[in-house]
Amino acid sequence: MASSNDPLFTMPGVATGIDWGAMLDKVMEKAKKPEEVWLRQKDTLELKIGLYKELSASIKQASTALSPLKLESTYSSKQAEFIVLSGGANSNAIVTAEVSSKAAISRHEIEILQKATRETRFSSQIKGTMADAGLTADETFYISIGGKRAQIDVSSSDSLQKVVDKINKATDITLDADGQPKGEALGITARIVDNRIILESPETGLGEKTFSSTITRGADGDPDLLDFSFDKQAPANGKLVVAQGETTYVEGTDFTVEQGSNKITWIDGGNKPAEGSKYKVSYTVNANVYTLDQGDSAQVLNVLGLNANDVDHYIAAQDAEFIVDGMKITRSSNTVNDVLEGVTLSINGPGKVTMDISLDAEKAVTSTQEFVKAYNEIMDWINIRLSEELVKNPKSDFERKWGKLHGDSTLWQIKSQLRYDLGNPALIPFTKRTGSQAVLGTLKEEGLTNDTSFTLSVGDRGVAIAVKPEDTLQDVADRINNAHDLRYNSEGEPYSPPLATARVSEDRLVIAAGSGKQASVSDLSGVLGILGMNDPYTRLSQLGISTEKANFGKSGKLEFNTDKFMEAMKRDPEAVQTFMTTVMKRLDATMEGCVSSSTVAVGGTSKPKGRIPSQIKFWEDQISSLDKRISNFDEQLAVRQKRIYKQYTDAEKRLAQLQQQLSWISGISSQLGMQQNNK
Repeated sequence: MASSNDPLFTMPGVATGIDWGAMLDKVMEKAKKPEEVWLRQKDTLELKIGLYKELSASIKQASTALSPLKLESTYSSKQAEFIVLSGGANSNAIVTAEVSSKAAISRHEIEILQKATRETRFSSQIKGTMADAGLTADETFYISIGGKRAQIDVSSSDSLQKVVDKINKATDITLDADGQPKGEALGITARIVDNRIILESPETGLGEKTFSSTITRGADGDPDLLDFSFDKQAPANGKLVVAQGETTYVEGTDFTVEQGSNKITWIDGGNKPAEGSKYKVSYTVNANVYTLDQGDSAQVLNVLGLNANDVDHYIAAQDAEFIVDGMKITRSSNTVNDVLEGVTLSINGPGKVTMDISLDAEKAVTSTQEFVKAYNEIMDWINIRLSEELVKNPKSDFERKWGKLHGDSTLWQIKSQLRYDLGNPALIPFTKRTGSQAVLGTLKEEGLTNDTSFTLSVGDRGVAIAVKPEDTLQDVADRINNAHDLRYNSEGEPYSPPLATARVSEDRLVIAAGSGKQASVSDLSGVLGILGMNDPYTRLSQLGISTEKANFGKSGKLEFNTDKFMEAMKRDPEAVQTFMTTVMKRLDATMEGCVSSSTVAVGGTSKPKGRIPSQIKFWEDQISSLDKRISNFDEQLAVRQKRIYKQYTDAEKRLAQLQQQLSWISGISSQLGMQQNNK
């Protein structure tokens, strides 16, 4: 039946045998005919919205694909290629390099003499406790590194893991000015492998550093406190320079500092600063290495085997040493980024190589290929939707979409705008441009035969600059500098500074945009070529990106000639970079204008910026209107259904009464007939 609000009877009338429900269903079915039209309209709108969302997703995918093409770094990537001269067949075992766009295209000869290593000590193999290893009493040893000193207390009952934990938790016992331990971590790491302690310095290389401080001389007989612990043993090889003004004090003659101590003790009879005066202390030390000593203890380091300097127990720290283009260089790290600008070298082992830094166009080529593929998918989608016909009796959801966007004007506009952005010339903005060729005399001498002009644009202001055969470069520069529209706004107020200025330098024209501005130039006569001011590229086709030739390019799809692109990159990568980023930013702005969901105020309401979201919003509003119309219509039908239901109910009742009356009359008539027959 037509409505479920008030179910009708589902069987014929009890008294009359009439199927009132079927009658009402037919009446309501006919009454709902207008609603079927609205439902079809709603279905069409929903299908269109789905199709537009497909298009939006495709454009967003293409926008993502072109993102690398908007970046200057995509076109200025560099790579390092190596040729091994000695030391093995694999250059990776000698040196590798990471190259940024800042690196200069160049060739270098690199010889690795030695790689940087950490100071590493290996203990003897110990199982069980320190007592099991031969330690008969609790003892102490010290670790000194980079002006810090830690005390390690070892008990005969300690396990090897316990000793490692104490080393890793050890902190600086050097006293500060208040007489308190500084408590800084040493940075040394200890771990256990195969029941042996492996003790490593925090960094590779010697790491020579110099610490400087100013100290106030105390009273005679009292030592002065340094803000570091002095380590003069190898490999730290700490050196002290103590001076006041022009006077330099000599260790052993004027003062003493014990190994591992932070106290200067002045020697009677030697030179010394006056009490209360200030003097300077400079401490130079190999800060990446450490020294072990056991103080007054007799055997702890011997038991551990950490004081042995043989190959089984000790690897000495060393700096990396290498030669670049004949110059010997030393660094503490195997990662070197301060020798060649834009190049980070990773030193792996001895050997000699030639390193060529060259342009790496792979990223630009790959990014362009991915963009062309994504762009062509947009064009394929639009072309199919614009041309496909409606299916009268669709058999699937797929066929239901066919023809819904046939001839759609928005699709035509999007396709046209995308083709315009890629196919039309693009002007390259600049802050300053210098002519590529010198002009010594008049422009007539350079081949200009007729009066002509070129357009100089800054923002939305474009000015025609006249050029005559008898002009010199200075004449052209003067016209630019005197151009009214470059000096004054539409209200006649002067720009400060002017939008653009020009000068002649070394017989070349130089045009500069005003502060914070960008300028561009264009012409139709070729005069910019004579001035040496023309853009090296104005169309993508010059870089191998062009509309496909099939069917006269009606599809709008692109073809990418990799060889032509590579030729342009090798010839002038900076020009390719400038042109490509300009075109792709323009195209990306168009794509953003198609799919942006951000809103703008229109009158008293707001709407999406993007063309596609705006159209979807329009259709969604239509669907909402249809839903409201259908809802109101259903309410009207429900009222009508109730009214008809009542009418049919009343009719059933009346017919039932008439049947009863007829039955009664029939009964009376029958009785009267029988009485008459009896007479």
